[in-house]
Amino acid sequence: MRWSRILVAIAICGVTVLTAQGQGTRERDDAQLRNDCRLALQVLTLGQPADRYGWARDVIVKCDESGGPALVSLWRSVPADAAELAHVVYSTSRVRDQRILEELLTVARDQARPAVVRLSAFQVLVSYYKPSAYVSLRSLRQPPFGSPLGFVTEFVATEGSSPLGPTTLTSIHNLMRELAQSDPDQTVRNAARFLAEAFDAELRGGG
Repeated sequence: MRWSRILVAIAICGVTVLTAQGQGTRERDDAQLRNDCRLALQVLTLGQPADRYGWARDVIVKCDESGGPALVSLWRSVPADAAELAHVVYSTSRVRDQRILEELLTVARDQARPAVVRLSAFQVLVSYYKPSAYVSLRSLRQPPFGSPLGFVTEFVATEGSSPLGPTTLTSIHNLMRELAQSDPDQTVRNAARFLAEAFDAELRGGG
């Protein structure tokens, strides 16, 4: 059993690009991991035991089967707290799963959710669009139009048991174009426009 790891070093200003994949352990093949993942899923979906929340949020990134439903549940109730959202964004970016993608697209589109939650969903969608890409919450609040996306020099992700589909990039890009044109929240609209334009530039550059 295995969970995929993606190590990415991006080429900027002549730095060599390196992409490598390794193998890890899948839940069904490792009893200790399976038990940890099941407990993490319980904590993140039911809230019990509450004192294990931080542990659960961190360990769920190793869980190819439990990570999807756990993080979907977490996004449905995550508070509009920038510090907590930063932790959730980090964990979610490192589990690549179709169920999570669908929930993120829903959260990003939901005008009833606080802007900071929607922008945090944008952050994860950027990593789903391109694993080496990164955008800060500050940049989404005050977009540097015309600038490229940021990048991470190392990225490790668990491939979920529900793999991302072939329309992942198109779905994310189209959502940003849609929100850039029609969202009533100017902050969200501007952030979406910045990402749509950055994705356009990626496509023109063959990224």
